Amino acid sequence: MANCAIAGASGLVGGHLLTLLLQEFDQVAAVTRRPLGVSAPNLREIAFGDPLPALDAAFCCLGTTIKKAGSESAFRRIDFDAAVAFARTSRAAGASSFAIVSSVDASPASSNFYLRVKGETEAAVVALGFERVTILRPSFLLGDRSESRPGEKIGIVIASALGFLFVGPLRKYRAVNAELVAAAMLKDGWNGVRILEYDEIA
Repeated sequence: MANCAIAGASGLVGGHLLTLLLQEFDQVAAVTRRPLGVSAPNLREIAFGDPLPALDAAFCCLGTTIKKAGSESAFRRIDFDAAVAFARTSRAAGASSFAIVSSVDASPASSNFYLRVKGETEAAVVALGFERVTILRPSFLLGDRSESRPGEKIGIVIASALGFLFVGPLRKYRAVNAELVAAAMLKDGWNGVRILEYDEIA
């Protein structure tokens, strides 16, 4: 019997991923702050901070924007603190595999606060000692969001219209469908750390 956990199942990528996990795993634990409104015999919703059942794998789709969070510190509490706490509890529950949605150009050394936090999160997850860590670094995500992000919508329109110009090293900035990101989170076949950008995702 294979068990997994997911955090961020109410988001754009997380919603697609949850559907896939319910098909692939015997038991799925969804760590959430509010009811997901999803009914499945193999789904169990768990509040943040509560113990996780024994796991084989874990998937993190947590993420927000600084604007939505309200401040840089509030953003960090979600994208770093909550994500790393989930990874830590997943590792303690026995998960050997961990996949996380990050961002294109994420780096602990970035001068951009958003990208620096994403990079620090990646590094903290890798340091926990999972047998396999999959880091997905998409650019703009395509799909129907439940929330409005006007600035991001403008960026998506531009990225989609001019995607053909993004060639060579710039290909990683192409917009990608959230469903493809979710599917890529289930890729395996390696040990250690693997970073997936546009070409590996799409």
